[in-house]
Amino acid sequence: MVGIALHIGINQVDKQLHHPLSIADLRFCHNDAIAMNLIAEKAGYQSFLLLDKYATIDNTSAAISSTAAKLKAGDIFLLTYSGHGMQALDIDGDEKDGKDETWVLYDRQILDDKLHQLWASFLPGVRIVVISDSCHSGTIARSNSTFLKNQIDKENSITIKASGILIASSQDNQLSWENTANENGEFTSALIKVWDNGKFLGSYKQFRNAIARKSARGQSPNYFPFGARNTKFSRQKPFTI
Repeated sequence: MVGIALHIGINQVDKQLHHPLSIADLRFCHNDAIAMNLIAEKAGYQSFLLLDKYATIDNTSAAISSTAAKLKAGDIFLLTYSGHGMQALDIDGDEKDGKDETWVLYDRQILDDKLHQLWASFLPGVRIVVISDSCHSGTIARSNSTFLKNQIDKENSITIKASGILIASSQDNQLSWENTANENGEFTSALIKVWDNGKFLGSYKQFRNAIARKSARGQSPNYFPFGARNTKFSRQKPFTI
């Protein structure tokens, strides 16, 4: 089996391209991405980093798409993101709260709708793990209820055939914070402690629960399965290839 990992860390965005949004610089997102890259490498993944100006929407989409083309049933893709998360007005009516969740990439935001389309390019039997240390990230991976923009015909809905698990730093209505003492995101700092250089032995949900117990500042990490159900996958030790 093959494991490929991609780690996105964005301290600074191109403020001219994001104009008129006011987006403050972050300090420790590179540290988060590098820490997750180290975890992935030790677990045997082919692991890659996209930091700041390299983490554009085109580069991110291309990296995910090229990974999807390489993986087959039984393989795994680990995607971690550390940066700003935002919400945007839902224009296609598929969000109960009327808001899409986004990752703020270097040049512009990527909607959860777009990410959903990217997950749908993975073959059945592939495992996808998404770790998101960002505000409003609880359902950034979405579920199979998403429809193509301006389409309401169920037969034309986008179905994710791979099996995915999102562990997010906060719920959709919450903010995520940085930990100055540890120089990581609050969530990533807790994750690193729980992981304990690979000594953690529980399932993905148990991993989320252990991280939640170490989280602070009103953050409630979310466990969010998406795509095809895979009980064996959900019970595995996190990041197992």
